[in-house]
Amino acid sequence: MNRFRSLLNFVFGGALLGGVSAALVGQRSIPWYYQPAEGAAQCSCRITSTGVANSMVYWEGIGLLCGAVAGLIAYIFFLRLLRKRPGADEPRPAKAG
Repeated sequence: MNRFRSLLNFVFGGALLGGVSAALVGQRSIPWYYQPAEGAAQCSCRITSTGVANSMVYWEGIGLLCGAVAGLIAYIFFLRLLRKRPGADEPRPAKAG
């Protein structure tokens, strides 16, 4: 149960960091992508704003997924480091006397 809890902590922590980073990057990049090239906008603002909102939610989902995968990979490396430590799982012999 302890390893499963650690796995969930790494995956959810990575997903949280991925979502936050996607939100921070998306705040600047998505409006830049949707702004008109030059002059006044010649488009329907309702459709454009819906597209921008859908794009933001999509990229936040991608950030969450990438962060969860990164957390899973970090957990696997963390487990390998714990297994390589000599004597981590073996009990120490008691001192006589």
